[in-house]
Amino acid sequence: MSVISYGENLQDHLLILHGMEDDIVLFKDSVTLAEKLMLLGKKFDFAVSPTSVHPWSTKDYVAAYMLNKIVEHFDRYVGRGPK
Repeated sequence: MSVISYGENLQDHLLILHGMEDDIVLFKDSVTLAEKLMLLGKKFDFAVSPTSVHPWSTKDYVAAYMLNKIVEHFDRYVGRGPK
């Protein structure tokens, strides 16, 4: 079953990270998911690495960018957790 079929049940803000040269999970699949989420009025962010494959963290600058997006997402929508 495709992740796209679960869009209706999404309740929380979603972060999608994708490398455009990924040959394991195709970029078009994330674009299709984003389109479906827009159609459903769901809240999400989409971070893209134009030159990354599936393990987007192999390039230091991409890893820093994507990890920053994850931290921002958690800070904004999940919280920092117990102190």
